[in-house]
Amino acid sequence: MKVNCTTRHLFLVFLFTLLISLTPAPATSSPITYAINFTGTGTLPSAGTFTYDSDTSTFTNFFVIWNALVFNLTPSANNPFLTVPGPACISGLSGGAATFAVMTGTCTPPGAGGRTLWSANTQDRFFFFTTDATNTQTLAVQGISSHPIPTENNEGGWTLSTVSEPSTLLFMMAAFVCIGLFTAARGSEALRQ
Repeated sequence: MKVNCTTRHLFLVFLFTLLISLTPAPATSSPITYAINFTGTGTLPSAGTFTYDSDTSTFTNFFVIWNALVFNLTPSANNPFLTVPGPACISGLSGGAATFAVMTGTCTPPGAGGRTLWSANTQDRFFFFTTDATNTQTLAVQGISSHPIPTENNEGGWTLSTVSEPSTLLFMMAAFVCIGLFTAARGSEALRQ
């Protein structure tokens, strides 16, 4: 059976696929994975990622690789060191919700004289923290390595980017295939005329 794939059919398939791929996801949220992009001085972490579920305000994973060492910050991200009162920038949040607020930039820039940064400058610890000018209102998330690390001044800021879901990538690939088929069909139609 020969299928006659006209330009009109390909265009409709392309349009349908494009509309589906651009349709926003339903309002229900699910855990979202973020990549951490580090800036700063000294040796920068080579990778960082976490998955956060806003429905339960918990991290299902939170890892940073610095100086060839893997730091698991998941337990600390869900239960950060937090002074009372905590930093004003987190507006009374606690637990994973407070950590997520700091990670997504709520405390950047911090108040006058305060600091929000990552730091790897102790013998076996990696931190994300925010503090006020007097260090009395602090939130800290830390990972501890089982191996001593060289003491050097390493610190800086970060930005986040979301990691695409496989279904989004599938729709994008389908749209590109349709574009290719559409272009090929137009080229063969032009040759027939």
